[in-house]
Amino acid sequence: MLRHFPDSDIHMRFFGIKRRFTYDQITGIKENLHETCLYMGKRRIMIDEFATGGMEFIWFADQKYRKLHKKSIPEIPNAKDIFNGNIECPGEFIFVFVLVAVVIIGVTIMGCCTIFHTASNTTKQPAVFQSFRIEDNTLILQDSDGEIYKISHADKLQTEKITSVCDGKTEVIVYGKQYKLDEGITNYSVKAIAHRDIYLLSFRETNRLEYLEALPVLLILLALNLIWGIFVACAIIVGRNPIKYSPQIVKIFFKPEYVKNYQDVVKQHALRKRK
Repeated sequence: MLRHFPDSDIHMRFFGIKRRFTYDQITGIKENLHETCLYMGKRRIMIDEFATGGMEFIWFADQKYRKLHKKSIPEIPNAKDIFNGNIECPGEFIFVFVLVAVVIIGVTIMGCCTIFHTASNTTKQPAVFQSFRIEDNTLILQDSDGEIYKISHADKLQTEKITSVCDGKTEVIVYGKQYKLDEGITNYSVKAIAHRDIYLLSFRETNRLEYLEALPVLLILLALNLIWGIFVACAIIVGRNPIKYSPQIVKIFFKPEYVKNYQDVVKQHALRKRK
């Protein structure tokens, strides 16, 4: 527990043991979430920033050290900090990096599963088609009960095979996903049609067409994964040593208030420009 902080030394009391350190013995400082540690070689003094006089003592110790050494107390980076202690609240940045990555990867995986698992959640049922028509590149089939069966990508299919059984007599097996319109009419999104164990429309063909349709979106998602990965890698590189980079580059990844000693970044950039 901190007792007082005179001009000459630091008195600490812990479990009744009293130790004395001079400000000249300070070798470093490490800031954690709610506490600051002053290092005297291998010895460490932990100061709760919310304790009475805690913040004042940290400021006072820094002033005494600055008076002796003409500089602030050297900061000791946290060994587990990927930014080498140069960025405030590193855990928050790591959380955002991981969260965004999980969302992008999750959406990509869901998209792939949707495309490559066409057969899942389909119902198998017999049907006898009475009529057919093509609207907006969709082949629309209707059975004797008035239910509607829709097949997308009509321009890329051999529709003659399917329309040949729309005679009101031929029974086929339809694999589709059921949904209802506002009018209460049952509709099916057809994924496959079989007649006498021969597929007039196969799952493989439906998968191929849906993959081609979704390919631009998948490429965008894969590009987002790559871009985000590059952004995170660059943020870590810049955050580990921001003084090497210009303030404009640092601001791409971090707000100035999150960069410790941001003024040093500005000064070093100005010196490099003069050279």
